[in-house]
Amino acid sequence: TALLYIADYGHNRIVEYNVATSQNRILIDYNTNGSRNTYLINPISIRYDSRSSSLLIAQETSFNVVRWWIGASTWNLTAGSRNSDLSGTSRTLFNLLC
Repeated sequence: TALLYIADYGHNRIVEYNVATSQNRILIDYNTNGSRNTYLINPISIRYDSRSSSLLIAQETSFNVVRWWIGASTWNLTAGSRNSDLSGTSRTLFNLLC
């Protein structure tokens, strides 16, 4: 089955689209009721890693790149700031992701 993963920037979520059935579902929804690693803020870019069945997601205004395994309920920090409030304050932090 061919799946397409879409970074829905304006709604802070990831949508999975099944090309064969033309069906979509919200894979990662925006819900700030949990801890910071349970939701996304402005996902600007996305890459599917087939070896680990995970998504690498760049969050523009969170200044980070995170890994979200398909079926998981949280992400793990790959690069940048975990707190979303540290914008380029050192060589290891991003200023803006595009």
